[in-house]
Amino acid sequence: MKIARPSRAVVAQPAVMAPRKVPGPKYRKFWDGARPQVWLVEAADVQKKAASGGHVRASSTFQETEPSESSCIEVGSKLWSRSTPFSQESYRPVFTPSRPSTISRVAGSDVVKTAKYQVLPPWGPERANKDHPPWEAQQQKQLEYRQILDQQTATAADLERQRKLEVAELERRSIPSLATKTHEWEQHFEGNRKALMEEQLAAAASRQRKEMRRRKEEEENSRAWLAQAAADRAQRYFSRRQQRKEELSELSSEWAKEVEEWAPPGFGDPQPAF
Repeated sequence: MKIARPSRAVVAQPAVMAPRKVPGPKYRKFWDGARPQVWLVEAADVQKKAASGGHVRASSTFQETEPSESSCIEVGSKLWSRSTPFSQESYRPVFTPSRPSTISRVAGSDVVKTAKYQVLPPWGPERANKDHPPWEAQQQKQLEYRQILDQQTATAADLERQRKLEVAELERRSIPSLATKTHEWEQHFEGNRKALMEEQLAAAASRQRKEMRRRKEEEENSRAWLAQAAADRAQRYFSRRQQRKEELSELSSEWAKEVEEWAPPGFGDPQPAF
């Protein structure tokens, strides 16, 4: 027997619209082989594209003045392919209000446009020549660098040659001697030589006596230190021995007192011999 389940009333739920995803930045490699650039597509541009039902022109992030053919791309389904170049038929220039550097306004007049921009776009032959200059420019730069190095080497050689000439001229004009402005060498003769030898012998004997005196003082200090160390060691030994004796006597007296208090009568009396 089947039990009929109660039917549930269907309640109409309010329609919830799913949030629309905004496409992120896209990367594209240009047909002329330049580096890829990032083109930001915002939600307003996507809505404008959906409203117009066609193509929407998005300007470059690096553009600051009037857009040109190389500074604008077309956000379309087929434009993001890497092999299809721009076509003149599909390209329709869309002029958007630019942000000029200087704008002069007069009451009752329109905006006065300034001259075209002077900053080169980040692609094109000018930028390619700056990043990778032609071989003639590189060769000229290397030649100039070698000329600078040769000039520096020649200057250093001239300075060294001039210094050597000055030293040679100074040696030619000067007289070789050990005499200076603060010291004058005396003339030596036979008696002066004998006195000099005696002075040297006396200095050697004085140094020898000082060395012997130092060694004797060092030996006496070592003996005194050893004797003092032996006396201290003996004193420590006898003091520890006396302390041990006192501890043993104190423990034996305490043990005897405990035995007298807790021992039964007749404990410890001499036993008769059989």
